[in-house]
Amino acid sequence: MGKLIIYYILVFLYLLLSVLYVIKQIKRYRSEIKEYNQEELEFDFRSVVLNVLLFTILIIIISLFFVFRDTKDEKMTPGHIGIALACGTFIFYVVFLIWDILKWKINRFFFRKYKIHLPKKVIMGPNVIITISLISILLLFSVLSIIYSFN
Repeated sequence: MGKLIIYYILVFLYLLLSVLYVIKQIKRYRSEIKEYNQEELEFDFRSVVLNVLLFTILIIIISLFFVFRDTKDEKMTPGHIGIALACGTFIFYVVFLIWDILKWKINRFFFRKYKIHLPKKVIMGPNVIITISLISILLLFSVLSIIYSFN
């Protein structure tokens, strides 16, 4: 049970630090006087997404240790599998929907500030899709840890 508490604290800190990092980057973009060209802005946006992706990968690896280390003798019933799949699908769609709404606001912000449209390959690039998927998996681990704790 102690590992689960550490895991939940870790997930909470991950979410908090990720949001604070993104807020810091938004404030940097708003307060910067620097003028970007298309390539510089794309590179900078990709670097922010890559930093969040690498942090997410690190947290996923640590989470695997905390959640699934002592579950070798646990048995999941078909009901547990169904709940986990339903929750995972719901979590993925919610996270993807949030990003789908935010990408328009991000693009509008960059157009107003720098008169640059970020192309779809940047806003919906592979790093963004992988980050969304990993965040969903991390939240799915939370659901699975709850299921394992009640067995």
